[in-house]
Amino acid sequence: MSGYAWHDRDTYTAKQLNKMNENTWGGGIGRSMRNERGNDESIYIAGIRDSNERPQWMAGYAYQWVFPVVNKYEASAGLTALLIRRHDWFDGRPFPAVLPVASFGTRNAQLTATYVPHLSMRKAKGNIVLLMLRLSL
Repeated sequence: MSGYAWHDRDTYTAKQLNKMNENTWGGGIGRSMRNERGNDESIYIAGIRDSNERPQWMAGYAYQWVFPVVNKYEASAGLTALLIRRHDWFDGRPFPAVLPVASFGTRNAQLTATYVPHLSMRKAKGNIVLLMLRLSL
């Protein structure tokens, strides 16, 4: 489940921020497995309501190195390679991306974050932290 997108206040104008949706609710499905090294590999598809309150679709693969913290809690960090479809990028055509991903929680419930870096010289194109809740059955 998706829930929140924080937009860096230094890369967006006040006017842009006033119009931004930071409650990026959505959901998806996926399959994760813990490999023989104790790390997580996942495939997924998801849809959220983007910063402009329009649909954003994603499908990808993630690899996260898992680090035990205390008791049943663990932290993980890695990368995700995905295809993203947004109405305001590439005329609405899907495009590839590779983004960092980090998680904290238990094996069955994790708060997961990814970071979209500022890739343009123009304002309003990046430095976003997207927070999601990942639940496993």
